Amino acid sequence: MLEQILTEYPQIEVVQIQFNYVDYNDPGVQSRACYEVCRRFNKPVIVMEPVNGGNLVNLPDEAKTVFDKLNGGSYASYALRFAAGFPGVLMVLSGMSNMEQMEDNIGFMKDFVPLNTEELEAVKRVQEIFRSMNLIPCTACRYCTDGCPKHISIPDLFADMNAKQIYHDWNADYYDSDVHTSEGRRASDCIKCGKCEKSCPQHLPIRKLLEDVPRCLKRNRQRLKNMNKQEVYDFLKSRKTEFEVTEHAAVYNMAELAAIDIPYPEADAKNLFVRDDKKKNYYLITVKGDKRVNLKDFRAKNGTRPLTFASENDLMDILGLIPGAVTPLGILNDTDRRVSLFLDRSFLDKPGLVGVHPNDNTATVWLKTEDLISIVKDHGNDVTLADF
Repeated sequence: MLEQILTEYPQIEVVQIQFNYVDYNDPGVQSRACYEVCRRFNKPVIVMEPVNGGNLVNLPDEAKTVFDKLNGGSYASYALRFAAGFPGVLMVLSGMSNMEQMEDNIGFMKDFVPLNTEELEAVKRVQEIFRSMNLIPCTACRYCTDGCPKHISIPDLFADMNAKQIYHDWNADYYDSDVHTSEGRRASDCIKCGKCEKSCPQHLPIRKLLEDVPRCLKRNRQRLKNMNKQEVYDFLKSRKTEFEVTEHAAVYNMAELAAIDIPYPEADAKNLFVRDDKKKNYYLITVKGDKRVNLKDFRAKNGTRPLTFASENDLMDILGLIPGAVTPLGILNDTDRRVSLFLDRSFLDKPGLVGVHPNDNTATVWLKTEDLISIVKDHGNDVTLADF
């Protein structure tokens, strides 16, 4: 697909790909294959997920031991230097959540030195450790999918299951529920005809393994209970809440949303999902899109403990949302009422509207601020009107 895009659109100047040492030869992510296509077309590469969402910092103990025998670099440094050391890599995007991580990244990237032979060998050993952890030795040849009467994406589901076992994060559940399956094509829809096993070069017991997928991806079952976009619309209609919807391409930050023609730009909301240092209190801070939030000032005004951004796992576990889709309407998925909403008081100013995602970043719902407050309070979560 990437090769086709670059062929049909030669004016593309740069390509951003997921690229890290554990995904380098992964048949699902295809980091290496995408990188090689970029090199063939002479396109600079911007690397995202160089630390695989933090998973290459939270390593298995066996992998930590390999890196600990080197010269004292952080686990993140080996991952970032691996990605940055490839020819044609223009930039490496690294998410950082505190000053220590920023100082570490700056320290080894300022005077950048690629991985040496010893370090590359260590990376190879860690790659082997990750590969050995896979429960299913599927090579993603896809012979099994050709004759499947239910069109189940078997290799992708097995890759999701392996990723879940290794990383214990939300991404595997998200791909299982939102990317690699659809109604009638889930692992549980297998009719056990056995055609897949007859064509599998690895002679895998595919029917039995498909039974294990829903059990392994257990958080996926919870995700399916979460309120999706259409269910949010239905919920608002059931309350007789007046609202307007703007459908748009998926957006992941305010800059991307600003580039879209929206009817009420002055009512658009920015949302920050944060927690305290004890992971006991969670706060959703919703302000107008052009405002900045200083967490130290917020803490001082509201008497909270030290605050930091909640993790992607917390976001999925508590609000049932993925990054880029954060919204006060996600509180409808907060069954334990753990989240307190701090809402910018200025949303009450005329015209009194607020624009938020309907638990999906491909749309914005415009409704009265007072209605949003009532929805959150009726769900049982605290709402505080604050000045920012």
